[in-house]
Amino acid sequence: MSYAIEQKLQKEAYGWSKSNLKQKETTQVVPLEFAIQLVREFSSRSITWDVFDFETRAREKESSESGEDFDDLDIEVPEEFKLYDRTKFQEILIYMIRKHDCNNGITWDDIDYYLDRFCEKSKKISTNKRSRI
Repeated sequence: MSYAIEQKLQKEAYGWSKSNLKQKETTQVVPLEFAIQLVREFSSRSITWDVFDFETRAREKESSESGEDFDDLDIEVPEEFKLYDRTKFQEILIYMIRKHDCNNGITWDDIDYYLDRFCEKSKKISTNKRSRI
């Protein structure tokens, strides 16, 4: 257990301490609701995907393709090196989340697929309901 978690547990549980006067020791009593909250808080995590992930992966691929270094997000990638249409990232993120296989989740391979399939500048593919994707 990490030090930060131990400190949190000690601070939270301190409010529920009771003294046993016969044995001159302190017993920690933690309410069930608090214990359940701790289990939920520290036993599960979620992974989220963002437009930023598309941008990061696009920059990695553009750096690899061009031989230039585009890791600094404060610097705009020159237009001649851009392989992807960044205006599509938000729409494709939503589309990817809606269409993903929940048994497998979403991986970086999926990000690569959606970047190449829908955001590559040379491709003009629609994600509206009328298309057959």
